[in-house]
Amino acid sequence: VTDEQTAAAARYFGNVASPPYRRDLKLALTAPVRECVSQLLTAVGPTLASILTEDAQLCELSALCSFPGAAAQALHPDTQIVGAHAHAQLCTAFVALQDVGRVAMGPTEVVVGSNTKDAHMALAAGNK
Repeated sequence: VTDEQTAAAARYFGNVASPPYRRDLKLALTAPVRECVSQLLTAVGPTLASILTEDAQLCELSALCSFPGAAAQALHPDTQIVGAHAHAQLCTAFVALQDVGRVAMGPTEVVVGSNTKDAHMALAAGNK
């Protein structure tokens, strides 16, 4: 792998478990992507407005693509809220663009209550 290929991968793709069967493609805010975001905001805008401040920013926009054969990912937080790599509070939205009910596609699981410091500390300690 060349330095140029490594730089291109970092520019266009985020880190994921189980490559090459799963990719996290970073998206530019092009017209078609803006239309999708607009439709999402129509659906969840009032909820977001009730929890975000006026200075909230879009900090990442990507398409997580899973392909048949993608291994299930271990339970993990997408953003750390404890430890050396802790980030500010984030709100994450997953929008399924196709049927992801098949186990072979590695569907995303959301764990209610996992957005707390205590839950992150328990997960880091190996308590699931």
